[in-house]
Amino acid sequence: GNVKSVMDAKEANMSSKQLNKLWLSWERNEDSELQENVEGILEVLQPDTQQLRKLEVEGYKGARFPQWMSSPSLKHLSILILMNCENCVQLPPLGKLPSLKILRASHMNNVEYLYDEESSNGEVVFRALEDLTFRGLPKFKRLSREEGKIMFPSLSTLEIDECPQFLGEEVLLKGLDSLSVFNCSKFNVSAGFSRLWKLWLSNCRDVGDLQALQDMTSLKVLRLKNLPKLESLPDCFGNLPLLCDLSIFYCSKLTCLPLSLRLTNLQQLTIFGCHPKLEKRCEKETGDDWLNIAHIPHISVGYKHYDHISD
Repeated sequence: GNVKSVMDAKEANMSSKQLNKLWLSWERNEDSELQENVEGILEVLQPDTQQLRKLEVEGYKGARFPQWMSSPSLKHLSILILMNCENCVQLPPLGKLPSLKILRASHMNNVEYLYDEESSNGEVVFRALEDLTFRGLPKFKRLSREEGKIMFPSLSTLEIDECPQFLGEEVLLKGLDSLSVFNCSKFNVSAGFSRLWKLWLSNCRDVGDLQALQDMTSLKVLRLKNLPKLESLPDCFGNLPLLCDLSIFYCSKLTCLPLSLRLTNLQQLTIFGCHPKLEKRCEKETGDDWLNIAHIPHISVGYKHYDHISD
């Protein structure tokens, strides 16, 4: 329905509705002057929290989310999606929701932290969270305001996109399986991601050193794209026994591959849009790096493909 005022919201009588999915959306072109109080409206649109499993809020114009969105009575809420809530200064305190598995927050201009609460005596928060995505948060700095917070014991997938202030926090993310960081100019790779099996980095202009790869002994897939400061890859690839897929795109300063690539079990190597010198070094039979990559069954360099070890 089309709710314009707190009175309309009360008439909707949401608390009596036993919904397991709820999508609340504010049109971009709506004249917010006509709306009595968007924060009050969302407060009154509280559904029966005992039943709710998925909640999606889009285009909300309030500065704060209502208390019911972080209530422990949301005991079955497993998916929360917040989009284009541009005036919100912080996310709801979601750390104690017992079943929250998937959290996505996008295009929120003022949010700086996921967890903004003061110390909670070492209590574990986000106990069930498995999949976290942040996209288009220009002021987002850290996952937690406090360092050393015990968080995310179940987190396996983290994607951060267009968060130029995000620095990365290895202490909170040791257990993590998949990390994707796109368009985050201040991010740099740090040590401690020992369980990581997939790492994707794209358009992170401060990434110049990938020495932290030496700790990522579970890594299977490594994708590097548009890292303008990256001049060399570390000589630790022999310590990554599970690495099977390495892709390097548009890394303009990278001119050679490390000797240790010959010690890997790589199945697929892709190099595209990099320095011409690198492509020349990877030429079949004649390139200076060919002996280090000749064991890889599938190689794509520029527009050339070498699909078996020997003809």
